[in-house]
Amino acid sequence: GYALPQTPNLPTIGNIVPVSPGKNTSQLPGVTFGVPQNSGSYSPVPSCVLVGQKLENFALYDMNGQVWEYKKNKTGRMVLMDFWFSSCGACLQAIPNIVDLQKRYKNFGLEVVGVAYEKGNLDEKVAKVRPIKARYHMNYTTLFSDAGSQPCPVRTQFDITSFPTLVLLDEDGQIVWRSQKDEGLDQRQLMELETEIRRGLGIRTR
Repeated sequence: GYALPQTPNLPTIGNIVPVSPGKNTSQLPGVTFGVPQNSGSYSPVPSCVLVGQKLENFALYDMNGQVWEYKKNKTGRMVLMDFWFSSCGACLQAIPNIVDLQKRYKNFGLEVVGVAYEKGNLDEKVAKVRPIKARYHMNYTTLFSDAGSQPCPVRTQFDITSFPTLVLLDEDGQIVWRSQKDEGLDQRQLMELETEIRRGLGIRTR
């Protein structure tokens, strides 16, 4: 994988943005597009609540600029998160295997969620990711982390320092497997991952 510089630690629960009296909140992070955050329907974006090894919730924007929230939008019993970016060679090499896992285990309850780390505004991020989704026939949700001046809390709390990093969550949100740092997704790790998926979904190994 590709190692990136360590980012500063953030508070445990999401981003905390101080608001001065009279401040125009429409200019604050997380309310630029998508569902207004003061509607009470969604968590702030970006935000993440990871307590120990258990994910309580996180919220990021999808390719349509809409809020995708773990607690409200996930459909699978197990969730496989793929942290990647479009110019990462090891990330692209891993995608066909991830697509295959989603294809074979979706009906059993696996849901893959890709988290792409791209720079620029939403249109620029989509322009980088869309051709890759088409080329590799990516059959799963793609979200964008915030690559602005502040570290993304999802990246920080999951301690993502190299790409790709894959994290498997069980139906209670517990982390049951994650790929080894700087190793990408080689055949050994792919076999380990598939074994954990089958175990978590109650699929007998032949």
